[in-house]
Amino acid sequence: MLHIRTSTPVLLFYGSLRERSYRKLLTLEAAQLLFLMGGEVCVSNPATPATATATATATATATA
Repeated sequence: MLHIRTSTPVLLFYGSLRERSYRKLLTLEAAQLLFLMGGEVCVSNPATPATATATATATATATA
């Protein structure tokens, strides 16, 4: 029997205008753990434009 493993999409939000906030650090750490467990993770900060979201996603996946 063939088993196809699909990744679970997960969207994480944090809302902070600070450059270094505990909420952001915790969200990125959770993203890294979910990625390592096989999830498809996207991190978003509603307080910033869409370009910052892409950077946060790339950072979370690159550190994994």
